[in-house]
Amino acid sequence: MALIPKVGATIALIPAPVFGGVLLVMFGMVASVGIDIIGRNIKTRRDALIVACSLGIGLGIQVAPPHAFDVITPSVRLLTNDGIVMGILTALILNAVLPKEEE
Repeated sequence: MALIPKVGATIALIPAPVFGGVLLVMFGMVASVGIDIIGRNIKTRRDALIVACSLGIGLGIQVAPPHAFDVITPSVRLLTNDGIVMGILTALILNAVLPKEEE
């Protein structure tokens, strides 16, 4: 739709506060659906621990002081500065390392 000029012109006419409100609702819906999917798939304490640790590390890195990672080599610092990457790596490592509970 962005390639059609009349659609782009119509979207450009939307006032910024209205557009911001629409985006806020849209991102809220995406977040709530994501939380619902995660909630339905957590069946054991192991799953809850993996989600909690990966979210905690991912969000914690986002609020870390800017110079907290200066001691790490620059090539590795690219990965450790990004909370999404570290959250995913944490989830992958914990999923491989933690023993599965017997059902």
